Amino acid sequence: MSMGEEHANKARVQTLESELDGMYMDDSEKNIDFSLKHHQAMGDVTELAIMETIICLRAFEESSWGFRCDKEGGPQLLFVGAEPHLTRVEWEAKVVEEKNYRGKFDKSKIDCRKCG
Repeated sequence: MSMGEEHANKARVQTLESELDGMYMDDSEKNIDFSLKHHQAMGDVTELAIMETIICLRAFEESSWGFRCDKEGGPQLLFVGAEPHLTRVEWEAKVVEEKNYRGKFDKSKIDCRKCG
């Protein structure tokens, strides 16, 4: 085994040890937090169900409070949406409005350097 392979193996072992150390449940840790942490380490994201994915995202965002803030300065969570919840009719009206706006650019304010 060459020197580079030995260093790579040591790094892998240290990474695995630190992950295993993080798997132990603290006294102050809730069961759901521990199970989510364990699930994230062992689970494949492509095999997760929708609800499991939402729960994992909520747990991640709750654990990163203070890093992301909304306009008022409070923590921004997944279940607190930035946009208001729209009904289907309101959503369709918004989409139609956006489609109608496309192509209506005010060309009178363009200063063409070639034409003068």
